[in-house]
Amino acid sequence: DTETGPSGDGDGDGDGDGDGDGDGDGDGDGDGDGDGDGDGDGDGDGDQPYGPCPGGEDSECLPDEICITGDSNGQNWSQCTPGECFGNMQCDTIPGDICADYPGDGEFVQYCAAQGCDDQNPCPDGMQCFQGFGMMGQNVCLWPSN
Repeated sequence: DTETGPSGDGDGDGDGDGDGDGDGDGDGDGDGDGDGDGDGDGDGDGDQPYGPCPGGEDSECLPDEICITGDSNGQNWSQCTPGECFGNMQCDTIPGDICADYPGDGEFVQYCAAQGCDDQNPCPDGMQCFQGFGMMGQNVCLWPSN
């Protein structure tokens, strides 16, 4: 028996759940929420970059992201982004992310976006393809919101 404490689960940390991380929730990631993704929020999805922020608050995004919101053809949208960019080379959070002028945000500013979109390149589940801003505007995947 490798367990020296009273729990007797054999992992050596003494909390009795058998995963060895010492927090007692049994998922092995050490954050104590029991969902196994390690980010501590309990939702099990492992927060990802470029997520939605329907409330328009930076706090809805990852710590190094800001929330941008807008309206395009009557459809509200939101997007967490690492920030402004001046070309695709400045966007390297995930493979395939791009630099684009988000439509309907009221600014002539380019931000990093999860991906561009068209008929051949649809958006991931839950996102919607919004027409790019300007004559050469690239279509971009954003999160629709109410």
